[in-house]
Amino acid sequence: MISCQRFVFLLTSGELDESGWLTRLQAGHHRLVCRHCRAFAANDQRLDDIVRAQRERWLQPDRGDEGAQADVQQGEPPGDDDGRRGTD
Repeated sequence: MISCQRFVFLLTSGELDESGWLTRLQAGHHRLVCRHCRAFAANDQRLDDIVRAQRERWLQPDRGDEGAQADVQQGEPPGDDDGRRGTD
């Protein structure tokens, strides 16, 4: 079985996709038995999805001022989760 440190390295460096079947099998087994690495892998996947979506958004052609205004109006106001705007 591989260590958590090795699993995280393989996952974040991209070597897991390029490695042989034995390493992928060991990593999959480790993910099944280690709840910490399973959670890390899930968070890493979510982060990849967020970065990919943002990259696609940046690469879309400029929509002009109307599109930018619509994005601002749809966003949440800054502040705490209860909707306050930074007032104490």
